[in-house]
Amino acid sequence: MSMEKSGELAKEQFRVVINRDANEALESFISMLKDGSSSNITKSDLANYLFKRLDEYLGESEILEIRSLHFDTTQALKALIKQAENGGELPDTLRELLLKNSGIKSSPKEKRPKRLSTVSAVDNLPAKDAV
Repeated sequence: MSMEKSGELAKEQFRVVINRDANEALESFISMLKDGSSSNITKSDLANYLFKRLDEYLGESEILEIRSLHFDTTQALKALIKQAENGGELPDTLRELLLKNSGIKSSPKEKRPKRLSTVSAVDNLPAKDAV
């Protein structure tokens, strides 16, 4: 964080690192904004404008999408373990999965067809001499 004087107002500045795709999107949008205009907008100006209005642009579905894109399985498991250590219970589906994965509980076995008894079939055959 650094302090930069702009006129008489001191503004705090923070840095955000963006990838190449985001940078190209910013530059493309700035080109559209500057086209036919005498405004002098920078990437920082545009980023500040957008960041201040994120709640207007992003709804619940976008928030869920962002969470999904950056979901950390290990972090989620750690949170569940912490919850369990503090007296909470694990979800039943996770408990079942842990039991199965540990070899304590196996998945439902497939029903195998019953074997036919060959003893009774042989006993019912007439003797070779009787035929």
